[in-house]
Amino acid sequence: RAVALDKIAAFAQAVSVLADQDAYDTYVADSNNATVIPSAQDYNNAGILGLSDSTESITASLATVINAKLFSDNADVSVNTAVELQPFVDSVLNAFGKIVNYGAGATEPVPTAQDYDLIGITGVAGPGGLIEAYSNIALVNQAVSGQVSEWSPTLDDIEALVGPAILLAKVEQFQLF
Repeated sequence: RAVALDKIAAFAQAVSVLADQDAYDTYVADSNNATVIPSAQDYNNAGILGLSDSTESITASLATVINAKLFSDNADVSVNTAVELQPFVDSVLNAFGKIVNYGAGATEPVPTAQDYDLIGITGVAGPGGLIEAYSNIALVNQAVSGQVSEWSPTLDDIEALVGPAILLAKVEQFQLF
């Protein structure tokens, strides 16, 4: 457990000094850093609770999103216990759960662009401001609504539903001009 926690804390420290998202993306894409980037197994070994409140339910997709969350929230080496890490994980899991519940037919709460962003799905808010963000979120939520009642979706499943809706929103925005 201590080895996994140390690896996660070292990663958080390393990415906390990066200038911006591009620097982070370059860091995680660099094959020289592959051994220092926390994996799903590292989070599971560290005792982090996942979607099923199990210390074995962090997936590779969730690990990638949690790593990004550590960067975006400026975590550092002080995040070196399961108790300190869990809030970063919980914010991701809460957003994911909100989207899954909405997809299973719940009408409240309605997922926001920030919820999708928290689980690593970008493009929902769009670069075009409030009108585009409203259009995108409506189409994205429509794509998800009612689609996950028969199965337990992964982040990849949600992204597969959302991707075409984001593309459609972009086409519709282009047609406005």
